[in-house]
Amino acid sequence: MNQLHANREDWLNACVDELRPFFSSNGHTLPAEIRVACAYPTNAKRSGFKVLGQCIPNTNSADGHFEIFVSPQIDNPYKVTEVLIAQLACTAKGALNQANQAYAKVAEAMHILPDGNKSNPYYETNHGTAFDLAYAAIIQSLGAYPHAKVDVTTHKTQGTRLLLAVCPTCGCKIRMTAKWTLNAHGDVDLPTCRCGDLFNLV
Repeated sequence: MNQLHANREDWLNACVDELRPFFSSNGHTLPAEIRVACAYPTNAKRSGFKVLGQCIPNTNSADGHFEIFVSPQIDNPYKVTEVLIAQLACTAKGALNQANQAYAKVAEAMHILPDGNKSNPYYETNHGTAFDLAYAAIIQSLGAYPHAKVDVTTHKTQGTRLLLAVCPTCGCKIRMTAKWTLNAHGDVDLPTCRCGDLFNLV
């Protein structure tokens, strides 16, 4: 698929514009003041990065915008659109809380499926064939989503940069950075142990 948008935010905002008629036809007009970004939801870390989207209410914004975040962990345009729609549904009157009936009514009309727990079914979402049929033309018209998913669930642990030095007499051990093992001439020059012997690098 060709890339038609320079960056993720252009793609996301173009998607919002394309989705406006769908929301209107289901009885909810999206507010004009919406900003969308590819960014981690503020509670992503606390949830173990399971939360893929967030809608911050316009009352929290200095200029009255709804702020929507779509996680950089996803790059499939259908999943991205699903998460975006799920968060746009929060802008409906009384629907900011995804656990209430007002939200469920809008989400269901927009083909968003609940995939959460019993107390909050829409805490996580999914989509099915009806969603694909409804939005395929939009997603195709937007071109490739200009993003590659980011995996923060695993990371390489950086090894220590400290060197181990041991006193050959008493066995005392210390760790030092490489910088402090050299003298002004660049030669290894280790400190003296309290027992009087010199430390050796291991």
